[in-house]
Amino acid sequence: MDRGLKAPLSANEEITLRRVGYGIAKPNELIARDVERLSRLALIGWQGNRLVLTDTGQQRLAAMPGPHFQVGLRSNDQALGALMAGLKKPPA
Repeated sequence: MDRGLKAPLSANEEITLRRVGYGIAKPNELIARDVERLSRLALIGWQGNRLVLTDTGQQRLAAMPGPHFQVGLRSNDQALGALMAGLKKPPA
């Protein structure tokens, strides 16, 4: 588990990790070798027929650098994740 938090990731692996975390790509739309490596690092895993972040993957994504908003110092990653979650909810 610790290895997944510290292992260097390529730019493409970081993008794949973000795409899995935000749920914005189907598994067949992701680079297979990136999915394989992220799986070996225990950052992502299968839940039924979709890929999801593991607890370690969520920690890694939250720690990834990026600009921050003033309000609550939320990262762009967190804001985009909240937006994507809101878009997935059916209208009331």
